[in-house]
Amino acid sequence: MPPVPDGSSSDISRVVRFDYADDDYLELAYEAYLKWRDNPRYKGIFYPAEYILVGKTSPYGQDWITKTTAALDRMKMPWYKLESAASTKKQFPAVTQLRDDCFELGVSFICGRGGTVVGFETDSRKAIKAARTLTGSRIEGDHFILSAGAWTSGLVPMYNSTLSTAQVLGYIRLTPAEMEKFKNLPIYSNFSTGWFNFPPS
Repeated sequence: MPPVPDGSSSDISRVVRFDYADDDYLELAYEAYLKWRDNPRYKGIFYPAEYILVGKTSPYGQDWITKTTAALDRMKMPWYKLESAASTKKQFPAVTQLRDDCFELGVSFICGRGGTVVGFETDSRKAIKAARTLTGSRIEGDHFILSAGAWTSGLVPMYNSTLSTAQVLGYIRLTPAEMEKFKNLPIYSNFSTGWFNFPPS
């Protein structure tokens, strides 16, 4: 089924979630979730999963969190706050394992202002040699992959050359052993950055 022009991103995976601040919408979404979960026709193709939602506690973000958790409380639905990295590690060991595997492969996670790209440095052939960040630091590399979606035009001149119409998707082919190892990863969504990922299914 093709995506509707005013809808969310289209992919082979969909998330049914019900953490909404509006009571009516929350109840409607939860009823839909139960139908998907309990219908035997969807056994083996619908997978309930933990859901981690994170973001900066800006005035907007904090207001949204307060209203949403209050709505969940009114509906007597469980949720819990992850107070620290230690509590997150204990609750979701698969996330920690995935992080450690990335570290072993030499992956670096550069977050916050030090990981926010504001421009690029190029050589005489216009090849990108480094990315400049909000802190003024430089991130050098031999190859750069720009996956900024709708924010691309703020980083490089894109006039009349591209049109961003959806979110960038990335797929990682896993071995059967990796599928088993990471099958209990939670869905992760950061409402401040727009980054999210799905567990293997």
